[in-house]
Amino acid sequence: MTRPAPATVLVYVLAASSFRWLVSDLFRPEHQFFYDKREFKAERDGILEVLNKRPGKQLVLLRYGPKHKVDLEWVYNRADIDGSSIAWAHSMSPARDASLVAYFRDRQAWYLDENGTATLTPYAGQQ
Repeated sequence: MTRPAPATVLVYVLAASSFRWLVSDLFRPEHQFFYDKREFKAERDGILEVLNKRPGKQLVLLRYGPKHKVDLEWVYNRADIDGSSIAWAHSMSPARDASLVAYFRDRQAWYLDENGTATLTPYAGQQ
């Protein structure tokens, strides 16, 4: 039986160690998409509970900060947004936010600032 060339063995060793490094790196805690999202879901459910206890319909404008994890999305709407008790939107600019608040004038408007944790505050420009 012949032995493989040292260069061939080196290629196999490098390939195996690179594969092991890539696979093990996927399961590090900062790659949260491989882990459950119970903490995020609990936080979102808490915000929904606060909003659902308010009288009337609600509009939530989302502002994401630099600590926001992009795989944790807050903005989900029902098919009939106008008929929904809560409408979600991404905050764009003060003028565009005001236009959206004017469109949904029958709703209480809120800002939800998410920067690792969520903070709900009333929209200041509403009459």
